Amino acid sequence: MSGRAYGGNSYVRAPAAQVTLSSLGTLVSSLKQQQEVQSTEIERIKSRIQSLEKENEDLRAENSDLWNEINKIKGPRFPSELCDRIIDFLHHDHKALKSCSLVCRAWIPATRFHLFECFSYEVLWRSYRNKVTVLDSSVCTLFKHVRKITVNEQGGIGSSKGIPLDWLQPLAQYFNRFTNVIDLSLLSINTTSIRYIIDSPGFTSHITQLMLHNIICSTFNDLPYILSYFSKLESLSYDVHCCDISNLCFCRQGDMTDMHAETLAPDSSPPPPPATLRVIWNDNTVSSCYSDARSALYS
Repeated sequence: MSGRAYGGNSYVRAPAAQVTLSSLGTLVSSLKQQQEVQSTEIERIKSRIQSLEKENEDLRAENSDLWNEINKIKGPRFPSELCDRIIDFLHHDHKALKSCSLVCRAWIPATRFHLFECFSYEVLWRSYRNKVTVLDSSVCTLFKHVRKITVNEQGGIGSSKGIPLDWLQPLAQYFNRFTNVIDLSLLSINTTSIRYIIDSPGFTSHITQLMLHNIICSTFNDLPYILSYFSKLESLSYDVHCCDISNLCFCRQGDMTDMHAETLAPDSSPPPPPATLRVIWNDNTVSSCYSDARSALYS
């Protein structure tokens, strides 16, 4: 083919590429192979994704079962004896004990063992009414934890103080429910109130330690009579003042009326002391011999 001249210049056309049907068929076949390879890879990836999703579901179910089992676990991980031992070191820290009692139910008995060890019933602060209300509650769990009771009548009773003579009577109905009390302290209490205590033999029979401080008795035989109700008494600390209201040479009738002392002993013959009594404290002296103790009280 000859080129044509335009404007004095000649132009020569390049030879056209030779495209045949066979080359096109080869190209199409190659593209189909690549497509098949890619489709195979896509299917493999889809299969892997499905496998991973299945594994994820299995792990999620297993994890859920594990957490369900963990949530079922109750109580401390440590042995209860070890937890009780640790809480025992907090016996003087009531604030810490109260916090421990709110942690879990398993810690409540150990904390209450120290929090409710002592029960004080005092006339001076008029709090005795509130405490009786607590004891009267149907959900009260105080009784089994108390091991020491203090009854304090210091401050005076009677119409001039606005405190009735039978102020101890509301508490008396609960004495027999304090089954673990072994230590009893009676401070400035009169013999009228003492009668409410000794009329609860289920309570007095458990007492091993008794303190009688600033007690006024109408006769000396009242003290042995009181002690006869404490059959398991081992240790006694007493500061008892005996005054015969019929003997005006030593005691004025008006004074004894103010102290509300009444005779407890039915006769002049004192009952024998408790067989378990071994230690007596009086006026800062100690008698650990039974014979000395007997002579100190019963001679």
